[in-house]
Amino acid sequence: MSLIVQDLLSAAVIAVAAVVTWHLRTQAADRHHQRVRQLNEAADFLAMHVRDMALFLEHPAATAHLKALLMRCSAVLEDREAAERLTGWAASRTIEALADAQETRAIDEELSLLRRSEPDLADCFDTAIVAAVAAASLRWPESAARFEAAFPRMMATPRRDAAIVAAVTRLEPGPLFSVRPVGATAAA
Repeated sequence: MSLIVQDLLSAAVIAVAAVVTWHLRTQAADRHHQRVRQLNEAADFLAMHVRDMALFLEHPAATAHLKALLMRCSAVLEDREAAERLTGWAASRTIEALADAQETRAIDEELSLLRRSEPDLADCFDTAIVAAVAAASLRWPESAARFEAAFPRMMATPRRDAAIVAAVTRLEPGPLFSVRPVGATAAA
């Protein structure tokens, strides 16, 4: 009888080990597929950013100030730490407060003038900015998950493009707004 129990126990241990191994491999495969998807999306967003940035920079109606802001955002977002800081900030705070900032309103006014005179060109600027943030954020594993969580809120924010530009241009050097947790910011 004990031989049967030993055989059953051995079979149960083997079955549990097989199930655990299968589960771990499945989780690893899921993480791999998710990361590959994020990298493919980052590449697609980067292509969109480059295309629309080139169209914007080459257009004579684009202002020198907006061109400079776009190039600065593009350069800042090449940095892994900048993308991580931006997504960390966006995931833990609402960008609506930044949308009401004086700097953001000034950028938004300039974009509004451009939207009235050259709506297609303004769309190029908007796409170049959003695509740059998406490409930079999805490129790095540390920022990809936070970006995916914060992206819907970013897109629903009024003046989002101006707010994103204002946020990104503040990324070099020093802290982005406040690096403290949201509750600690009010207490400070």
